[in-house]
Amino acid sequence: MKRRSSSRTSLFLMELILVIFFFAVCSAVSLQVFAAARVMSERSAALSSAVLQAQSAAEVYQAAGGNLDHATDLLDGEQVQNGLIVYYDKTWLPTNKSAARYQLTLTALQAYTADIAVCDNLDGGVLYTLQVKTTGGG
Repeated sequence: MKRRSSSRTSLFLMELILVIFFFAVCSAVSLQVFAAARVMSERSAALSSAVLQAQSAAEVYQAAGGNLDHATDLLDGEQVQNGLIVYYDKTWLPTNKSAARYQLTLTALQAYTADIAVCDNLDGGVLYTLQVKTTGGG
């Protein structure tokens, strides 16, 4: 009779170990899925903000009629050769170069045309690019 009780206890412990193992595997998979979802969400938010800032810079460039001095003042950026740069922190507020997470670069081309690129300074990747044309005379 004692032997029968011992085998039931062993079976119960085996089942308990299997259940714990199953839940451990499920929780590990769930954590990986949640981590991937968070990264994807952050990338999506960064892309949305990059599009918004690029469109805003394009509208400012068009309103300035292709005048880089005027556009630089309106965007609160710094003028560089053939263009301007605006730096943003991680919450997309304008900041200085040393605290910048993102960078918007507007490069003036010929005939009132400009390329706008928004980059992530951490990995150097381009988030969004846009080409804008204006009639000039703003």
